[in-house]
Amino acid sequence: MKSSFSRTDFYQSLEDGFDRRYKYDRKPEEKFTYKRDIKARKAADGREYAYHKKKKQEERQSVVFLPEEKKEERDARAKADWNRLKKEAMKHVSNRAAEIAAIQASIIDFPTVKRDL
Repeated sequence: MKSSFSRTDFYQSLEDGFDRRYKYDRKPEEKFTYKRDIKARKAADGREYAYHKKKKQEERQSVVFLPEEKKEERDARAKADWNRLKKEAMKHVSNRAAEIAAIQASIIDFPTVKRDL
């Protein structure tokens, strides 16, 4: 039977031996197994991140090259939305202008008092 060196077992036995000998109460975050698991999780997350990033990039590229019909529909919708928003804004401005004119008309001019010097 062939035996090989296991780094994981080596670190684990080193850590356990140190803790027993010096009566060290190691926190879970300081343990080798915890650090190993976190490292593995980060690596897995990195691979998952790369996968999702590639997928999003492919989706973006597929959106860029729309057929002409869909581009025209999208442009027509955008133009209609823009015109609707512009009309609403102009209506708001004209309503506000009417309010300001009414306020100005309701202001009473106070008589000016002339002083003799």
